[in-house]
Amino acid sequence: KYDQAVELFERLLDEQPTNAAIHYELARVFQAQNKTDDALKSARKAVRFEPDNIWYKINLANLYESELDFRNAAQLYGTVAKSKSDIRLYERWAQILAKAHMEQEAIEVYNEADRRFGWNEDRSDSKVDLLLRLGKQKAAIQEVKKWAERNPSNAYFLNKLAIFYRFIGMNKKSAKIFERTLAIDPNNEQALLAVKELKGGENNASTEDLWHLVRNTDVSQDTKVKALMPIVHKGTPEDVQRALPIMLYLTEQHPVHPQSQALYADALYLMGDLQKASQYYEKTLALDQSNYQVWRQLLQIYWDLGAYKKLKQMANSALDYFPNQADLYMFLAEAELSDGALSEALYNVEEALLIGSSDNSSLEQYYVLKARILEAEESGDEAIHWLESMDKTGSMVDEALGDLYLKQGDKTRAVEAFKRALSKGGAKKRLREKLESL
Repeated sequence: KYDQAVELFERLLDEQPTNAAIHYELARVFQAQNKTDDALKSARKAVRFEPDNIWYKINLANLYESELDFRNAAQLYGTVAKSKSDIRLYERWAQILAKAHMEQEAIEVYNEADRRFGWNEDRSDSKVDLLLRLGKQKAAIQEVKKWAERNPSNAYFLNKLAIFYRFIGMNKKSAKIFERTLAIDPNNEQALLAVKELKGGENNASTEDLWHLVRNTDVSQDTKVKALMPIVHKGTPEDVQRALPIMLYLTEQHPVHPQSQALYADALYLMGDLQKASQYYEKTLALDQSNYQVWRQLLQIYWDLGAYKKLKQMANSALDYFPNQADLYMFLAEAELSDGALSEALYNVEEALLIGSSDNSSLEQYYVLKARILEAEESGDEAIHWLESMDKTGSMVDEALGDLYLKQGDKTRAVEAFKRALSKGGAKKRLREKLESL
């Protein structure tokens, strides 16, 4: 009964206008009603009238954070953390500074927390991320290295340093650190596989080695997936084919691990098994909806298969999570075009053009899609005018223009357009066949 509560608190304020507790409770009611502006006003008054109350400050800081006012939120957490000397408050302070893109200040807070409360690996990892965001790679290396230096006989920290070297492209140093791990632990599966990949090429691990790795219960599922990823993303079709049973084994042994499902789906897609790949992408999304690339790959499959009903349904679902991804509007427009819903299709391709205006790799696809929609509206002249107005286009636009000219019986301009598309690196076989037919 929030409205009644507000009325009662406001009556109390008539009698006690500087009572911080009343303002604090009133702020909580406004929060429950999603009246953020009113909640902020009341929370600020609570802090003003009782500035030493940390709970009032934390409540106000959380309200600022919810409104993406990270700087004010960080300032409040800073004053509370210093007065209370609580590690959790220091960590929240640093996290909010990072959200405010105040990376150096966040690092300094983490360093102060280390001095007060001792080293902590999670805080160290956070500092590494911030240092990389600032472009301070050497400092990031030193941060990771200090754990291996303090624990020179600990395979975990040696592997962590080696993995970091590999992440930043320093493969020779990575291999040397992995070899130090093997000197301590000759059967360390992570190091054995990494050294083989780093020295012998990423895709040269034998099938036997890979089976040995994925069956090792001491190796994390994430590590197993990472070991197989280079085969899928950089290997030959033969490499992918021989690794398929291993990836299938991972999905069966770890059915609730989304990365395992996605990796197997990627492999199936590369091998041309679109139907089965779609099933495993769907399994991935049932476990984790946060990976945009999985959504996009599944939508691409539906499009390739002409499954427009599923394409429309899934594109709408994806937009709930990623409303600023232009390709989702493109897929939705394709589905609507197939249904003959031309006004809706035109609206969505315009959204794709607006949101993706800086994405040169996709813009041409959006241009051509809009032209197809205009043509379906029996506006062939408008479609041609639209494509002719585009600047610095590639082969897709010229080929689409050639097709439109041809439909209007203008063979001369069609030939010119197809030749331009060919000179810009368009599909040689298809374009030559079109030119030969003319």
